[in-house]
Amino acid sequence: MEAYITSFRPPFSTSMFVVILVLLNLLFLQHIDAASVLENETDKLALLALKSQITNDPEGILASWNSSSHFCRLMGVIFCRKHQRVTSLDLRGKKLAGIIAPSIGNLSFLYDFDLSDNFLLGGIPSEFGSLRRVQNLNMSFNFLEGEVPANLSRCLNLVSLSLRQNVLIGIIPPEIGSLSKLVRLNLRRNNITGTIPGSIGNLTSLQRFDVSYNKLKGGIPNTISQFVNLNTFVVSVNNLSGEFPSQLYNLTSLEIIILTYNKFNGNIRTSFGLDLPNLKIFYIGYNFFTGQIPDSLFNASALEGIDVIQNNFTGKVPLSFGTFGNNFVDGIPDSIGMLSELVTAYFHDNQLTGEISSSFGNMSQLESLFMFNHHFTGTIPASLATFKQLLFLYVDKNKLRGNIQPLMEITSLLSFDLASNTFTGFLPSFENLSRLLDFRVSHNKFSGEIPRSIGKCLALENIWMQNNSFQGSIPYLKDLTALKQFDLSSYNLSGEIPRYLANISSLFALNLSFNNLEGELPLEGVFANLGAVDIIGNSKVCGGILDLNLPQCRVQEPQKAQNFSQLGEVATFRRNNVCLNILQRLNIVIDVASALFYLHHQCQTPVVHSDLNPQNVLLDDDLTPYVGDFGLARLLPMEAISQEFSSLGIKGTIGYAAPEYGMGSQESIQGDVYSFGILLLEIFTGRRPTDGLFQENMNLHLFVKMGLPEQLVEILDKSSLREENQRVEEAGPSTLRSEQTACLISILNLLKLD
Repeated sequence: MEAYITSFRPPFSTSMFVVILVLLNLLFLQHIDAASVLENETDKLALLALKSQITNDPEGILASWNSSSHFCRLMGVIFCRKHQRVTSLDLRGKKLAGIIAPSIGNLSFLYDFDLSDNFLLGGIPSEFGSLRRVQNLNMSFNFLEGEVPANLSRCLNLVSLSLRQNVLIGIIPPEIGSLSKLVRLNLRRNNITGTIPGSIGNLTSLQRFDVSYNKLKGGIPNTISQFVNLNTFVVSVNNLSGEFPSQLYNLTSLEIIILTYNKFNGNIRTSFGLDLPNLKIFYIGYNFFTGQIPDSLFNASALEGIDVIQNNFTGKVPLSFGTFGNNFVDGIPDSIGMLSELVTAYFHDNQLTGEISSSFGNMSQLESLFMFNHHFTGTIPASLATFKQLLFLYVDKNKLRGNIQPLMEITSLLSFDLASNTFTGFLPSFENLSRLLDFRVSHNKFSGEIPRSIGKCLALENIWMQNNSFQGSIPYLKDLTALKQFDLSSYNLSGEIPRYLANISSLFALNLSFNNLEGELPLEGVFANLGAVDIIGNSKVCGGILDLNLPQCRVQEPQKAQNFSQLGEVATFRRNNVCLNILQRLNIVIDVASALFYLHHQCQTPVVHSDLNPQNVLLDDDLTPYVGDFGLARLLPMEAISQEFSSLGIKGTIGYAAPEYGMGSQESIQGDVYSFGILLLEIFTGRRPTDGLFQENMNLHLFVKMGLPEQLVEILDKSSLREENQRVEEAGPSTLRSEQTACLISILNLLKLD
């Protein structure tokens, strides 16, 4: 043996052997590179074909997709560096329109494909069946049509398939049962017909199953008992029938069961709550179930939402139960409060009686509570004020009474309806309801004035308060710019209809009928639409559009007032030797500002006063100011040019006239605003603009600016700091409360003294 080995020698040297190996390796690598280049080209052509079928790309997402670009530069594309192949395509929510190119099937290394939330049309190409590696396939929220391709069953690695909200037709292909790795199947909101195939039971990895909002019929196949990992089962809004799927009782991992709007019937097993201890959502409303609701629901301690409305359940309400809508006749037990995780509770449209249990306050997670159309009596439990997450509360059409203070303390509320009860007393403050969108208390027995704080609920869209006994005037709601519907009919309200309602552009329904309102009706906004406004039953209202058939408004002659005096005559701002305090002066300023606003913005043709000063502001005995002396007033057409000049000399009163008037500028709204600012400073400081203190570079503006904010008290008229109705000779030391300080600084800063 040894001689044989010794006698054998290779025909080549070792170095020659190494050279041959290297050459062979290079040839092999060239072959690999050539194959890789070919596959790269296949992927690129597939992507370019997809782009060619897109007819609209408003965000320019596919602009970088061209033959000269590498994969790594294409938006929405992820590629594998090792194999140089496309592995992920994510174009969700890009507003793309067009169809899906069949060449997508050539992306054989694709793992994730997401074209959801676009405007894609056409069918799902059968070539998708070639995507053997794909795990996640999402084409939801498009307009895809045709049938679900049966050869999707060849995508054996598929984990998630979502075709939600398209216009797919046909049946659920039985072949889909081959997808043994599928975890999520979502065919919601399509037009799929036929039955749920028995082969679906082969999807033993399935956790979420949703075929709701289709046209499926028949029963639930027995094979669903093989869904050992299922936690979500949703088949609502179909034509499914048969008894409650008994196979579900064995799926202890179930958290969500939604069977609403079908034709299911039969009883619910008494051990239901014990069989499904992890259940969170149980919606079976609008079916034909019978018998009693099982007491064992109480054992589903994780329960967050229950809906069994519109069935044929009978008997007493279970002590553990929190949502009804059948033929129950008893009240709600106190044990309802033990469902502390409940988020949504429906108790409407039955004949439930008794009082609302105070234990509701223990349901700290509750977001929606519907208890309308029953026979509940008694008052609102104080414990309801503890709700921290409640968004919707409807207790209308009952026999509840008393006040509603607890409800007005639920700061999270977006909408609540208390209509058609017998609530009484004054409406509490709206201070805590800053998020409120809808407020309905119609057909009750509330009285008193409507709280002004409702005007601070800036998000309010709908207010229904008709048929109560409210009095007083319509509160200030000018800041409710989102208001859509407003009903204050059948009250005892008085006063004028606020003109600002015409400026709320979102308001499309206004009912103020059968009150004691008066004055001229605006012509703009909601008042311009006959079908949008109801004003009948207010005999003192006039004007408005002709279709309302209201009497014309009479031009009233000014009444002779007694004891008028000029604001300028009370130079020290005293009246009958009584100091005018801060509040009284503020009221004067507000009234003068309102008068100017009317002249500038609410007259058919804007009016410029041109000579606003203390001598032209009259005060009556109630200290109500009246702007007078329109000798220099000017009508200001809308097309007037603010840069016109006049050669007639300065108009107005020195110290109050706008500086631009001295250069010949025409009178303007801005000029009136300047005069008002000077008047405001004089009212609070007690100093005229022509005061001897103001020499050279010092003026009233600068005097106030230098004193803000630290020396506010020093620049104010000292007599304004006395108590209301305190006589001058009795006045004590000057004081200023913190809230007054903040108010005055805010007012004076409005003048932008810089």
